[in-house]
Amino acid sequence: MFFLVALVFNTRLDIQFTLPKLVIIQAFAPILAGFWVLRLARNEVRPLPVVVFAAGIALSVWWVISSVFAVHPPTALNGAHGRYNGLWNQETFFFLFLIDASSQFERTGIERLIKLLLAALVPVSLYALVQYVGWDPLPWRVDRSASTIGNPVILAATLGLGLPFALVFLMLTRRRAERFVWGAILLILLLAAMTTRSRGPLIASSLALLLILGIVAWETRERLNRWVIAAVFAAAVPGLVLGYRQVIRGRPDLQTVTSQEADPAIRDRLNTFAAATQMVRDHPLTGVGLENFSVLYPRYRSAESEQFTPDELPTMVHNGYLQAAATTGIPGLFLYLLFLWSVLLFLWKAYRRLADTRARWLVLAFLASISGYLIQDLSGWLEISLSAFFWIILGLGVALCRDQPVARVYSRRVRLTAYATAGVCSIVVVWLAVRSVAMIRADALAAHAQKLSVKDDWPSIETDISEALKYSSGDAVYLDKAGLRYSDRYGTSSERDTYERGAFLLEEAHRLDPFNPYFLIHRVALETTALQKATIKRASRTASDMIPIVLAMDRNNAAGYASAAQLKWAEGKFGEALPLIERGIALRPMQGRFRVLEGDIRRALNDGSGAIDAYRRGLALLLDSGDPESIATDHKLIVMFAQAGSYQAAVDEAQRLIARAPADAMAYTLLGIAHHAMNNLGAARQAFASALQLNPADENAKQGLQQVEEQFSKN
Repeated sequence: MFFLVALVFNTRLDIQFTLPKLVIIQAFAPILAGFWVLRLARNEVRPLPVVVFAAGIALSVWWVISSVFAVHPPTALNGAHGRYNGLWNQETFFFLFLIDASSQFERTGIERLIKLLLAALVPVSLYALVQYVGWDPLPWRVDRSASTIGNPVILAATLGLGLPFALVFLMLTRRRAERFVWGAILLILLLAAMTTRSRGPLIASSLALLLILGIVAWETRERLNRWVIAAVFAAAVPGLVLGYRQVIRGRPDLQTVTSQEADPAIRDRLNTFAAATQMVRDHPLTGVGLENFSVLYPRYRSAESEQFTPDELPTMVHNGYLQAAATTGIPGLFLYLLFLWSVLLFLWKAYRRLADTRARWLVLAFLASISGYLIQDLSGWLEISLSAFFWIILGLGVALCRDQPVARVYSRRVRLTAYATAGVCSIVVVWLAVRSVAMIRADALAAHAQKLSVKDDWPSIETDISEALKYSSGDAVYLDKAGLRYSDRYGTSSERDTYERGAFLLEEAHRLDPFNPYFLIHRVALETTALQKATIKRASRTASDMIPIVLAMDRNNAAGYASAAQLKWAEGKFGEALPLIERGIALRPMQGRFRVLEGDIRRALNDGSGAIDAYRRGLALLLDSGDPESIATDHKLIVMFAQAGSYQAAVDEAQRLIARAPADAMAYTLLGIAHHAMNNLGAARQAFASALQLNPADENAKQGLQQVEEQFSKN
């Protein structure tokens, strides 16, 4: 399980890491439950410490209560799409904790399990180093090492769980060969963690290692030279400072933190912190529901966020404790902290009680590993692979720290209850695993459909979509993806049935998840296209009713205002469209296409100067971003110059366009029209001829050239 969770991913999926690892966890949980049942039959199961068990059960029950009162219960149960940290999987992790914590393990058995965990992290670390030096054959979308875990921050946090154990095993070994092996493992894990350049986990790991070194130094202070201890700490502190500075240098976004344009990551986190804090104020008791942060985020989106993280629905707060308070309420956060405190207190008491050095230091490694996780969680978030390792370490730590095993014979009633509970939990987890396998199939089909051409491969796309929807178990995201594919097909084919099918899928996605504004935005965009293609004469009541819903749901989302403005423009309601796009521009002033739409609307309102100004601003932004829409925008600007009688400006703009896009036939045609209007017949003839050379079917160029030739013949 350790090796598979650490290493497995699938590049054919959109959700390349989470889904494969989730299936593995859910497949192994019933197997581990089966071993636990065998242990119980052999009297090798012991009750948990009362405080730990009570706190854990209270937390588990509260998760259920908060899910019942969740804003969107399906998300609370299943988790956000691509994350899956809902009730089912949180309870699965707690199930794993109970199995480990209650099993009767010898210390050597726990050491062996931890060594297997470290062995699984070694290839993960080696792959991270391969990525860092640029030898990875697979192209990824991140510029920092993410290895087989899938995210640099989560990779560093996962390695941070293992680092304290590697250090303790290094200090405990006495043989030179074993020291070399453990030293190499520790170094590999450290270097891999540093390649992630993830501030929070690196700081947490450093503190965890310093905790071990400090306590061990204090324990052995009588055998250590004071100057040696001073030298170690004198080297450690500057090392931490230099390491942190190296992280800063490696992260370009940290160079100008004080600038308004600097470090969008930090500004994004501050934005999510503010949204989560407001959610806690509005839902202090039961919270909004597990994983429901993304569900309610649109209501709390700030206007500033549109300028550095546009069109994002963050699924996490980037602070585990604030996320717990927002999603499960203040009682949920309290019970979570109480449970973790009970485990740490139990470990600490065991550390102080134990006399054997090896056992003490192993407990110390558990304390440091768990403490490091809790520190990094100040800037971290839940992730399937990280959570699985963390809960297993929690359970093994509790199992290690109990008193020496004493055979205990449970009553028949207790045994039957335990067997039934383990059986029911296993059946539920097997059902979850079957669903996850189906979800993998749906995701693979959706990813394949996304790569195909809607013009040339439509039958294959349609088959993939149909199969994906069968496997997706009503996941609204896959319905939305299917609707977008039908919308793309309609855009190239104008087939009415593809429009109707796309509209149905998008509306069904909204029905299943009425909190996602982008499902509505996509539906409104499809309606706009249908109006422009004259497939329909007027917007449907359904699409029209969606506009006030999306604007009320997500009042600071520029894309919502832009989609509403486009629909109003397509309906010919230009007066209603203008204030909508102006609001969108105010929220996202650097979006060039918004300016172009403003120009189209002002042009329809006969505001020539306003249209020219909007096209100019839009063109500048599109050129800066390399948007291919810049050529069509330049065409509109040239036409507006000509309509306003500014023929020389039209000529100058057309020449700039030709210099930038020499193969654009329309630019030559517009240049010819402008020269013709200025009576520059020779230049007009040359421009029209160039246009026809590039596009012999250009009727405007043909007509223009004919008029020029007629004027030449008259002269």
